Amino acid sequence: MSAPLVHCIAYVRLPTGEPAASAHFASEICGLERNDTPQGDPGFRIDARFRALVFLPQPDAEASLGVELRDEAAFERAVEALRSAGIAYAIADADACAAREVRGAILTRDPSGNAIELVLGPRLTARRFFPTRDCGVVGLQGAGLRSTDLSADTRFWCDLFGASVADRVGDITYIRMDEMHHRLALYPSASAGIMNVVLEVESLDLLMQNYYFMGQRQVRVLQGPGRNVASGEAFLHLAGPEGLIITFATEMIRDGAAPRRARQFAPNPEGLCAWGSTCPDVAEFSGATPSH
Repeated sequence: MSAPLVHCIAYVRLPTGEPAASAHFASEICGLERNDTPQGDPGFRIDARFRALVFLPQPDAEASLGVELRDEAAFERAVEALRSAGIAYAIADADACAAREVRGAILTRDPSGNAIELVLGPRLTARRFFPTRDCGVVGLQGAGLRSTDLSADTRFWCDLFGASVADRVGDITYIRMDEMHHRLALYPSASAGIMNVVLEVESLDLLMQNYYFMGQRQVRVLQGPGRNVASGEAFLHLAGPEGLIITFATEMIRDGAAPRRARQFAPNPEGLCAWGSTCPDVAEFSGATPSH
């Protein structure tokens, strides 16, 4: 079985009407290192990547998810896969690539309409990630997408780019790209959008330290501490400004290279969280599909 064309989540770009509040949450609450774009948009380092989170205050900005392709051959194969499937795409010009700090990018959309940017060579830096506090963050682990068509979105990632379904909880679908249990989670929803951004922390101790830090700063915890039954990761879902959800997570299962059968879990408290935590305020995290 050939390796997937997609490798990991490279970055997340989020529109904001409150850039100061969003930047404050990312820096002072989450502990991320400020590294603004040349255009002055609030940007942040999370790991060795030059910039992994960007807030876009422009009125016409939209959320987009950057997904790293393995190499130049994968870039060409991704273009051909999109062309053969009749899916619209554009090759980013030099200015767009410079704004994203990548060597190349394919701009497209999944069947739900989420903006997906398949990128080649995200810029790294030898300078160590320097958090604003002892948050324990070690990297951008993954992201969640709202999906209005789970079947079509799953085929988009698996049939076109070689990813695979790791497990399902009800209709929630975990998409595997590398040795990690999953890099992307698809949540059934009434509308498209980026569901959450997942930051990996060093250990369970650091996750709990962040939990108590959030309590001291009166940050709303949507769910957790909890442990995902399918992936084994301990998690903490945090409510940020303008609907932003940041997830701190650790101890995700690493399945290795061997493929395995996807498991099916029930969308109930026992199937969603091994520790019994619930999330009544966010329907997608409970396995339900919200309606307008």
